[in-house]
Amino acid sequence: GAERSYYDNLDPPVYIPNAEFNSVSELVLVKGMTPELYKNLLPYVVALPAEGFEMNINTVPNNVLRSFNLKKEFYPLDEPTWQAIVAARAEATEGIPTVDDFVGALTSQGFIPEANLFDAQGLGTVSYYFIYTGEAKIGEQVRRSKSLLFRSSNGQAKVVRRTDGNF
Repeated sequence: GAERSYYDNLDPPVYIPNAEFNSVSELVLVKGMTPELYKNLLPYVVALPAEGFEMNINTVPNNVLRSFNLKKEFYPLDEPTWQAIVAARAEATEGIPTVDDFVGALTSQGFIPEANLFDAQGLGTVSYYFIYTGEAKIGEQVRRSKSLLFRSSNGQAKVVRRTDGNF
């Protein structure tokens, strides 16, 4: 796209496919990414297939909850709203049953003016993707690997990909 000239002028030039990330490590190629920023983002990001992905509001880390936003507002939630979300989730000891319940609680408590203003696209209450981390020791050699697993709604699991790095 429009940013192609930036990547073409790098030494060495970098081909940018304008496609979904296959690995989190591709973030290091993004204009403006610093080693410090990448290190801070790494525990909170994963490159997953877009199809069928929903972020589970019951298990997402608190720091990621902060990135939720209202529609047409591209900045994180303010501190009181974020803290209300964290508290509401903590009170739901068996999990928040639906995204509508989650958004409804924020609306009824006055943290968002109307339910339809909250950007709930891509949110869910079930996890389908899991990362399995394994380690094997053979003699003095230690081998670590990760497998990205997908569990379908019928309970069957399949390996999406494996790596020694990050997804």
